[in-house]
Amino acid sequence: MPFIDRVAYCTPTLAREFERHRGIIEKGKERLSAKEYGRYINIAEERASEREVRDSLRLFCQCMYKATGKNTVILIDEYDVPLENAYFRGFYEKMVDFIRALFESALKTNDYLQFAAITGCLHISKESIFTGLNHLNIVLVLDKSYSEHFGFTESEVLQMMEYYGVAFYRKDSEVRFGGLL
Repeated sequence: MPFIDRVAYCTPTLAREFERHRGIIEKGKERLSAKEYGRYINIAEERASEREVRDSLRLFCQCMYKATGKNTVILIDEYDVPLENAYFRGFYEKMVDFIRALFESALKTNDYLQFAAITGCLHISKESIFTGLNHLNIVLVLDKSYSEHFGFTESEVLQMMEYYGVAFYRKDSEVRFGGLL
């Protein structure tokens, strides 16, 4: 199966976001060039080439800026899922190249980007997809300065354990999770 067919599973996700914001683009269509608008529609309708998909996030930011006058915030949840799928299906290196190009076009020298937040389970420094990016701020779940933003506090966990009638598992849970509740 050609790589472009395997990359196709990324396209519907991108297409949904392009389609979800299509109304904004239609309202600001006169501020976009015919080429920008055509490329935007190709992605929204899943007719884009691999090259267009690789540049899709940057194009999204550019079109949104032209339509609204505001820079875009990109939120990417579970960035590592396509990488994991590619690993188990035998095309990991090609997916790394694809994701790197996608992220670099969106996150590096993109004048239309306000900021981006990316979540995933794989440790970012181990993935070469981020080597071309500057000014990354990597925040781990265990980082105390962000603890109020991730998961539950110990008191919240204890309240839930009481509520669900499993408070007697507290010691076992602490042992299992290395002292963490």
